[in-house]
Amino acid sequence: MAIISELFAIILTFLVVLLLSIFFEKLLTKIGLMVPDVHKPDKKMVPRPGGPAIYIGIIIIIFIFIRNIIVIALVASISIGLLAGLLDDFLKFGGIEKPLLTAIAAAPFIILGTYDPNPYIPFVGTVTIKILYPLLLIAGFSIYSNAANMLDIYNGLLTGSMIVATVPLSIYFYIKGEYQILFISMIFIAGLSGFLVRHAYPSKLFPGDSGTLFIGAFYFALMVLGRAEIIGIIATLPLIFNGFFILSSIRGFKEHSKIQRPVIITNEGKILAVKGKGIPITLARLFASEGAVTEKEIINGVWLMFTVSAILAIFTTLVFLI
Repeated sequence: MAIISELFAIILTFLVVLLLSIFFEKLLTKIGLMVPDVHKPDKKMVPRPGGPAIYIGIIIIIFIFIRNIIVIALVASISIGLLAGLLDDFLKFGGIEKPLLTAIAAAPFIILGTYDPNPYIPFVGTVTIKILYPLLLIAGFSIYSNAANMLDIYNGLLTGSMIVATVPLSIYFYIKGEYQILFISMIFIAGLSGFLVRHAYPSKLFPGDSGTLFIGAFYFALMVLGRAEIIGIIATLPLIFNGFFILSSIRGFKEHSKIQRPVIITNEGKILAVKGKGIPITLARLFASEGAVTEKEIINGVWLMFTVSAILAIFTTLVFLI
C-alpha cells in the first residue's frame, strides 16, 4: 500500500507542477512579465519567472506525505533559495548578492542539525569533519544554487540536466535504504519533469532565478540529507565545470549586463562562439567553438555530458559505496 501511495504522489507531483506551470505561463503573460528568448532569431517573448510553479507543486506533495524535522530543514533551505531568486528576478542584483543570499540556505540545516558530518570518500573511507562541515554547507548551497543559475541559458537545459543528475542519487538512496530521502528525490524528479514539459525547446515558460536557485539548493540538500555528497558531485561534474569555467574566465562574480555574451546568433538562427579575451567560457561556447551549431545540438550535447556523469556516479555507487 505504501508503494502505491508513493507512486500516486510522484504522478500527482508531475501533474500538479505541469498544471501550475500552465497557470503561471498564462498569468505572467497576462500581466506582462516576459523576457526575450535571446537565442532565437526573432527574440520571441517568453513568460518568466515560472520557478514558483515547481516550488509550490513539490512542497504541497511533500508536506502531505512527510512532516518531520528533515522536511522542515529542507523546505526552509529551498525557500531561501526561491526567495533569493525572486528578489533577483525583480530587483536585479549585482554579481555578489546572489552568492551571499544563497549561502544563507545552509542556516536551517546548521540550526536544526539535520546533517551528518561524516561523509564517505572513495579510497579514503568515512571521514569526520565536525568543525569544517558547517562551512562546507554554507559554501555548497551557494555554489550549487549559483552553478544551476549559470547553466540555465538554453531551453530546458537546466531542468533536463538536473533530472538526469538526480537519478544516481535516487539509486544510491535505494541501495542504502534511505527510503524517505529516495521518495523526496523522486518527487523532485517528478516536479522537474512536469516543468520540463513547458520549459523544453522551444520554451513556453522560463524558470527565472527563482527557479534556478531553488533547483540548485534542492539538489544540494538531497546530497546532504542522504550523505551522498560524492555521488552528487560526480553526477553534476558538467554543472561544476561550467560554473568554474565562467568564474575563472571573467575573474569572479559580475552582474550579467557587464559581461560580454559568449555567443552570437547567426541569420540562420544558429549559435556561434565569440572569440577573444575576457569572454565567459561556457559549455555552450565550447560546443560552438568549431562552427555554428543549433540550440538543440547544444542542449543534447550537455545532456549527454550529464548522462555520462550520471553513469559514472552510478558506477561509483556500485563499486565503492556498497
